[in-house]
Amino acid sequence: MKPKHLAWPALIQFLWRTGRNLVLLWVLGFFLLDKLATETAVFWGLVGLGGLTLLSVVATGVRYWRFTYQVTPAGVTIQRGLFVRQVTHIPYAKIQTVQRNQWFYLRPLHLERLTIETAGKQDDDGEGQLAVVPQSVGDLIEAYRHGQVHPVAALAQSADTALSQNPSEPRYQISWSALNTYALSSLGVVPIILVLGWLYDKLTKLAPERTVDQLEHQLVTLQTGWLIGLGVLVLVCGLLASYATVVQRYYHFTLVKTAQTLNMTHGFFQSKRVSLPVRRIQAVKLKQSILRQWLRLTTVQALTAGQAGEDENDRELVLLPVIKPNQVDATLAPFISWWPPSTALIPVGRLGCWLFVRNSLLLWGFGLAALTGVVWWWLPNLLRIVMWCWPVGLLIATLQGRYAGRNAGVALAGAHLVLQTGSWFTRERFVVPRVRVQSLEVRQSVWLQRGQLAHLTVKLRAGNAAKTVEVRYLDRETIEKIQRWYLPA
Repeated sequence: MKPKHLAWPALIQFLWRTGRNLVLLWVLGFFLLDKLATETAVFWGLVGLGGLTLLSVVATGVRYWRFTYQVTPAGVTIQRGLFVRQVTHIPYAKIQTVQRNQWFYLRPLHLERLTIETAGKQDDDGEGQLAVVPQSVGDLIEAYRHGQVHPVAALAQSADTALSQNPSEPRYQISWSALNTYALSSLGVVPIILVLGWLYDKLTKLAPERTVDQLEHQLVTLQTGWLIGLGVLVLVCGLLASYATVVQRYYHFTLVKTAQTLNMTHGFFQSKRVSLPVRRIQAVKLKQSILRQWLRLTTVQALTAGQAGEDENDRELVLLPVIKPNQVDATLAPFISWWPPSTALIPVGRLGCWLFVRNSLLLWGFGLAALTGVVWWWLPNLLRIVMWCWPVGLLIATLQGRYAGRNAGVALAGAHLVLQTGSWFTRERFVVPRVRVQSLEVRQSVWLQRGQLAHLTVKLRAGNAAKTVEVRYLDRETIEKIQRWYLPA
């Protein structure tokens, strides 16, 4: 394959990004020009802005023209750079994941965006970023990754069509009922409400002071029922926005395994396909918020040495958005060959549970004391309201500490280590193969020696850096057992 340029819609994307920066430049320029006194200075200022705009547009066109890529049996080669030519070679054996994103307006053109990631990158972007290329390019890369010497035949049909014609491969597709349950149990409404509050704060600063005063006066004169109704309306809008976001993101979520590679496909407005070899999985995480624990639901995620899950809240790749806990083993075993059977956890003892509660009480108590001091000094009229927060805060602290203590534990399942933690009313269980454990660390203070307790810290490879999982207040015998398992004689 000869070096090729990106598809022409990529030029539109480049110009769009340049245009966004130019808008900020023109806004700042008009602000500065307004301070100038003479018309001559204003004229030459506009000429300068126009010259910078023209130069930016030309530079964008040149950057697009100088961007070329080449897919060969040995790997992918990308050449880019405006003044300094940069050449990147990516062998197929070093590829961690291949992401294929396709916005709805690119579907009729059979174009998509490709992101190729390896374990050696240092930022959120993969080593190989192909903004807009034909779908056949991604099919060709996948064919070479699977060791096909003559992959031309694979280009006759897309990956989805090929997978759908092979029913013997393991396959999972989310149902509408499961997707609705997953969306309704999502806590994404919290950041949405925070964003609405941030927008309100910014709009009040930009709007005229008279308009803001009139709006605040109307809110004050509203009756209690109207205020409650307004709050409910904001909450409902946040819930609907959160629901729509989750549904469109995981629309028709499908997981298929072919040739020891997991292929995830999902999305409505933006169709996203991620290809991940099973051997590249560093660990598997089972995550449950307290709401999903009550509903007996869990989310299965994969820790990888790339940013394939950068769109998720915790930047980890979702393998199964929602599933019953008692169905995890039967569902994952066909996809992940090394998945171990369920093993009973060794929990934290009573002393450890009490220490979790103590730490939570100390943390919340310190925060409440600081808040009380600030209010007493600056807003003494609100001191009575803050004092009512003390019993509520201490109750939450006790429940949070008790939750963390009851959900912490470890287990050994053959050649795999199971770690479970509970913090902020969210339970996370990690299943880690021994070969993927980067290091084990045991910490024991002087005070913990009396109770024969210690903290176990396990470091994994995830994303661009290390992932640290710590299980606190384990008994010394359990930790020594794990050390013998990790470092056999």
